[in-house]
Amino acid sequence: LWLVGVEPQSVGDGAQTAAVHRTLLAAGIAVLEGIRLDGVPCGTHFLFAAPLLLGGLDGAPVRAVLMDP
Repeated sequence: LWLVGVEPQSVGDGAQTAAVHRTLLAAGIAVLEGIRLDGVPCGTHFLFAAPLLLGGLDGAPVRAVLMDP
């Protein structure tokens, strides 16, 4: 599984948002939206992003923690 993180609250633009989500998920790529990485130094990090358990949804907010290895 791969992950792509984006600063905006959604990938795609307007009407394209759902299509972009489907394309990424079909390719085995999860999406982490609204992630802020300014101030994070370049290098290798460990990301822990535990989603909230919410029934009946295709996505959920996460508590994202970025750690140095």
